[in-house]
Amino acid sequence: MELEAAARAERPQDVHMQTSALSCPVLVALDRDGAVAGFASTIDGPGGCLTLIELYVARSQRRRGCGSALVAAAVAAARAAGREGVSLGVNADNARARRLYGRHGFRAAGEAVMVLRLVR
Repeated sequence: MELEAAARAERPQDVHMQTSALSCPVLVALDRDGAVAGFASTIDGPGGCLTLIELYVARSQRRRGCGSALVAAAVAAARAAGREGVSLGVNADNARARRLYGRHGFRAAGEAVMVLRLVR
């Protein structure tokens, strides 16, 4: 997949996550022409959470709502599955991603972890 190759090239430090993502459920966002604009992968996580292990949006599709739609779809999948929350890892210096997740209700739960609790 062309988009996966772009993700690997742009973030080689995350290759372990991207490799894991190949065998996990994948959410896909399409652009207006029906081409893949971004993807997100999830796995069963600890504590009854769904873990978002990869989210990537093509450079040409950024700042158009694609990432937000993928996060919302992951949260909706977690709710539909009766999960207690959604967790994810995000580098402390990735301010753009942290803002995106924060807009969806995620809160820091450590230096590189953010969590959205669905069950209170």
